Amino acid sequence: MQIEKFTALFQQALSDARSLALGFDHQMIEPKHVLKAMLTQQNSSILPLLQQAKINANILKQKLDERIATFPEVTGNNDLHLSQDLQRVLNSSDKLSQKKGDSFIAAEIFLLAVLEENKQLAKILISCGANKQIINAVIDKARGGENIQDINADENRQALAKYC
Repeated sequence: MQIEKFTALFQQALSDARSLALGFDHQMIEPKHVLKAMLTQQNSSILPLLQQAKINANILKQKLDERIATFPEVTGNNDLHLSQDLQRVLNSSDKLSQKKGDSFIAAEIFLLAVLEENKQLAKILISCGANKQIINAVIDKARGGENIQDINADENRQALAKYC
């Protein structure tokens, strides 16, 4: 998967997920690392979406922390790899993004892909109030019928919401 296909905020979340996994001495970067990184981003595009979808982000963060803490640690090895689960979710994100007519893959599409492709993480999201149809509706509303055609689309949409 080419990193250039992701929006700038999503690229940053993937980088932050790598740092998170590295900090915990994990050998694999998992979808849970990526979602946790998205939730703790400075200008997160996911947090407003979760709020609109009535998903409790604080409980979600707590549950992610609990699960991430159970991942096996491998000391002395700084060679990180994407897990098969993360690769599957990223591939699904690519497909969903194409179906929406997007040129770039945004973070919110990753959230939809998780609900489709990663049963464990989907259960956590659902336990916090996630519903695929509601999330999809919130995404469509936030986009206002627009497709993601710019690498900075997440940030631009956040700026519009903040100042308008």
